[in-house]
Amino acid sequence: MTREVFDIVIVGAGIVGLWIAKFACDRGLKVGLVEKGRCGSGGSGGLLGALLPHTPLGMNAKKRFQFDALVELPELIGAVEEQTGHNVHYRRCGRIMPIRLQSFLDTTRKNSEAARREWQGPDQSFEIDVLDSQSFGDWIDPREAPLGLFWENLSAKVSPRDLIAALRTYVARDARLFEGFTFQDFDSQTGNIGSREGRFDISTDKLIVSAGFQSFEILQSLGLDIRGDGIKGQAALYKIPNPISKLPEDCPIILDDGTYVVPQANSLLAVGSTSERQWTSEHATEPEKFEATIKRARELCPPLRNSELAELWSGIRPRSQAKDPVVGSLCPNNRIYVATGGYKISFGIAHRLARALIDEIAAGTSEIELPETYHPQP
Repeated sequence: MTREVFDIVIVGAGIVGLWIAKFACDRGLKVGLVEKGRCGSGGSGGLLGALLPHTPLGMNAKKRFQFDALVELPELIGAVEEQTGHNVHYRRCGRIMPIRLQSFLDTTRKNSEAARREWQGPDQSFEIDVLDSQSFGDWIDPREAPLGLFWENLSAKVSPRDLIAALRTYVARDARLFEGFTFQDFDSQTGNIGSREGRFDISTDKLIVSAGFQSFEILQSLGLDIRGDGIKGQAALYKIPNPISKLPEDCPIILDDGTYVVPQANSLLAVGSTSERQWTSEHATEPEKFEATIKRARELCPPLRNSELAELWSGIRPRSQAKDPVVGSLCPNNRIYVATGGYKISFGIAHRLARALIDEIAAGTSEIELPETYHPQP
């Protein structure tokens, strides 16, 4: 067996790993991408695809990073779609939240003022406003919003699986993809990478660990004290038998105290999600833990009340001990890097994290400034 040698090998082909591979290929690097299952088979293969910004009140480096990421994402997605022929069903549909308390109404108005100052993109300004509870017809039950609706037009949605498929097609043209490769060890002297299967012979100059919640276990095995865990989430897809007059995919995302209703293509509605700190099985669905979320979603969104369950999904999302993404070099010799831990915001910022990391590896610097708390902490 002839050993294959790469400039970088990425462990994990979820949303972060695929964006890293994309930018590395664009830089002309020789890229290996190893994945124990198939691309997106972990927490990235979910159903929601909600790309929501933090509100602009109290703008800081993390909020600014996320805002910039969401603003630039449509152009990047458009380019990937054009070059691969995949439709990822991206749409900037906005978000609404029911207002029941005067305190939330007051905060929404303050956020509206903050948006005028802070949500200024290069080609478009984004806004927050208070709308009448009946502004979207039957999409949200007006009884759930006695003081109106929080509304903003920056939020977007995407089909997670279609985006994964598009990125896989993109990177497969230039990168070497190893699916069914369970990472076992890395020799930082020789660059050799071991797999549990034992049928691969590869080495690399630089290793990037981007394996979701399993990144923390991998890093610990390499003697690197980067800690975190996984939080299980369950979500569901529902089919609307008789679509409402306004296409569901044109309606805004509904968010209320952790319950999401996300309009998707083909008259499908994605509902989620649970946040389970204690779990035993990564992919086993437990409908009884999801009942309260579904009940709440149906109270909020009348079209869900007569819908039919199409799919129930579960997966584990990574969260670092510091609750922020962890991105950057982990060793003095710059041979091992990490990019993981985004938890709920990964799909909206993964491309920007990836570009910053590849810029650092390929050029030693990047025009993208990562928030200080995103750097690995000693």
